[in-house]
Amino acid sequence: MSDTHLYEMRFYRVADGRMDDELARGLACILPPRDGGHGLFDRYGIPRPVGLWRVLNGPRLPAVIFLYRWNSVAQRANAFETFYDDPDWNALRAASNEGSEIVNNMDDVLLRGPPSATLPPEGIYEFVRGNAFSDGKTVIGPLTPLCGEDPSDLRVVLHDGEVGGPIAPSRVLCRHVGLGGAP
Repeated sequence: MSDTHLYEMRFYRVADGRMDDELARGLACILPPRDGGHGLFDRYGIPRPVGLWRVLNGPRLPAVIFLYRWNSVAQRANAFETFYDDPDWNALRAASNEGSEIVNNMDDVLLRGPPSATLPPEGIYEFVRGNAFSDGKTVIGPLTPLCGEDPSDLRVVLHDGEVGGPIAPSRVLCRHVGLGGAP
């Protein structure tokens, strides 16, 4: 298993009209102060995400997906447990949720798989489960879930041009969000 990595996919269902707020808050946690963020993730050893995507099509919209790579389950558990107690995070969360919650719910899945390719900023990404057809290029995966109700592998596929096949509501199609600055 030395050639595999531990990944965490965090799928956030965002409240209607709050997507820009969610992306801004996420980037504020991820980015260091020199890049316009608060550097909160750096404080707790939370790695910069492998990818961040805004979901364009799928069964639960609006949504955003973060994919992290971890060294171990213990590292991940300790990082987020301590992060959630941070007074700066709690102040940021309270201020950004003032009036209404940004996130309606969050699904969290741990996965194991090969190293990811470099993710181009352009193109449409698709999150594909099991043997479902996709005419794009696999850039991450296959990733095998470590737990959960759906044991099928996950692949992250990049479509360089048009997305082939019917665009059914069940297909999770996304646009990559850059991590180098403001959303």
